[in-house]
Amino acid sequence: LSGLKNRRRFEEDLRAQLAHHRRYGRTGAVLVMDLDRFKHINDTLGHAAGDEAIAAAARVLRERLRSTDTVARLGGDEFAAVLPETDLAGARAAAAGIAAQLRGVVVGRGGDGEPIALSGSIGIAEFGLGSHASWSPDAVLAEADAAMYAAKHDVRATV
Repeated sequence: LSGLKNRRRFEEDLRAQLAHHRRYGRTGAVLVMDLDRFKHINDTLGHAAGDEAIAAAARVLRERLRSTDTVARLGGDEFAAVLPETDLAGARAAAAGIAAQLRGVVVGRGGDGEPIALSGSIGIAEFGLGSHASWSPDAVLAEADAAMYAAKHDVRATV
């Protein structure tokens, strides 16, 4: 459906990137994104619209991220990306671009005729510096996931 790597392949790539970054003293980041109101899209517009939302989110991620980044669908409406050789500012800029482009994707109209656009909450975890240098793949994903849930809880459609 998404044409992206799955969770298992993503975790393998993340493990390799973490080892590379530890060895060469580089930084990188992981983004975790969850589509906002995905259940509402499925419930009001149908599962075909939900499938289109997943496919559209995957397209946005592929378009906004570099060819050297690893992008995956972790499951359901949750996506992740490894951004090697970037810092927190670069990761924030990438995430902001993704969030902005998602808001331009209309997946249907609600009962009131208003367009329903996609939005996503994105969490970031930087790795490779200081105490983050020894993080495991699970720890990096957990940190990015916690940041994503904080974004979803605070405002939604934010980084």
